[in-house]
Amino acid sequence: MGANFERFCPARAKFVAFAALLLCLLVPFGATKAAPLPEGLRGGSIMIDGVRRHFLVYNVEPHKTFGAAVVLLHGGGQSMRKLFAPNRAGTRKWLEIADRNNILLIVPNGTNAKTGDTEGDRQAWNDLRRNRSAGNSTADDVTFINRLIDTLATEVTFDPTKIYVTGASNGGMMTFRLLIERPDRFAAGVAFIANLPKEDVERARTPTPLMLMNGTEDKLILYDGGPVAGGRRGETRSTAATLNYWIDVNRASRTSATTRTLPDRDPDDGCRLIETRYPATDGGADVAFIKMDGGGHTIPATDGGNMGFVAHRVLGTQCRDADGAALAWEFMDRYKLGEN
Repeated sequence: MGANFERFCPARAKFVAFAALLLCLLVPFGATKAAPLPEGLRGGSIMIDGVRRHFLVYNVEPHKTFGAAVVLLHGGGQSMRKLFAPNRAGTRKWLEIADRNNILLIVPNGTNAKTGDTEGDRQAWNDLRRNRSAGNSTADDVTFINRLIDTLATEVTFDPTKIYVTGASNGGMMTFRLLIERPDRFAAGVAFIANLPKEDVERARTPTPLMLMNGTEDKLILYDGGPVAGGRRGETRSTAATLNYWIDVNRASRTSATTRTLPDRDPDDGCRLIETRYPATDGGADVAFIKMDGGGHTIPATDGGNMGFVAHRVLGTQCRDADGAALAWEFMDRYKLGEN
């Protein structure tokens, strides 16, 4: 069944009290007032086991051929639309990157864990956290995302060996799940501000190149592991334990690792980006880790957007020495499925 395309008209913004806004901010990236979507974003839906699931695609035109596809996953309490709000500099950058590199940008929408709504703006992914008190969805998102890629492949042309996935927070954890369960689909992935859950997880079936990027001062998903968002969203391992998992399953080399500090383009941002690369051994896949030293629960962005005072207090410092999306694409673009 083909995708049902339509033009999305975001709902009018509603007034919320300060206390409600603060509560929303306690979920990664918080609530954002509705705003018109940037030009070129087109909405659609497909049916998955009797449930209509929604998505956005960017710059899809008849007979257009794309060089690659990137699946972009929103964070918990967010939505496909909120990724492109005016103050979301870290994810809006993907539009520019898609234009410049001829990328099919695929932006699926999660499910509201409380209501089951699949179209709204307070959504979540069924990531690797098995404790349902963590507030994530129980939907079969692995099937949804893979069926969506299959459906789009019948309607637009893109290189099937250059499909990538990236996400932040809950979307970063969902990135982990996709690489663990469907490494046959994705050539590489990038996870921002995300750690593996405290619970045991399946060992990844096949090594897949992966970049992780975490902030040392993240108050929601703790760099050293522990309760997520103050204990309301389960618990995660530390960044070190998460990194070690991927180095092991990807058969990457610790002894050949190299480290560099990225240029300090904004000396006043209170953050430095330090990258360590762990090259693949025979039959393995590369792992890269960027430590946002001083960074919070945000994606790096050179223009920084306008987080606002409350968001800054809750989410922490945003690194401005580089664009996280650009670093992600630079990493992913090196790989093709079957050639890692």
